[in-house]
Amino acid sequence: MEMKHVVLDTDHMTYEEVDALVQKLRKVRERKGEMRSRIQNFNAMIHNMKDDNLTFISKYTGEVLNPDDWTVYDEVTRSFYPEKEEE
Repeated sequence: MEMKHVVLDTDHMTYEEVDALVQKLRKVRERKGEMRSRIQNFNAMIHNMKDDNLTFISKYTGEVLNPDDWTVYDEVTRSFYPEKEEE
């Protein structure tokens, strides 16, 4: 089986091994969905604040919080979300 840049040789895997792999991938999908939802909520909060003329600003540096400058790091999977766009 080929998925994007990964080739999985499932020919020699047992049903149980394939099932375990599917369950792991479902957990990854669920976690990525949760991160997507949290990012959307974060962006909506910033947008709603701007509509009310409110802005998050660092009290130490004066830097304005811009959602495009931030990403989510998942400590469980050790990955960033959203993933970098491929060129």
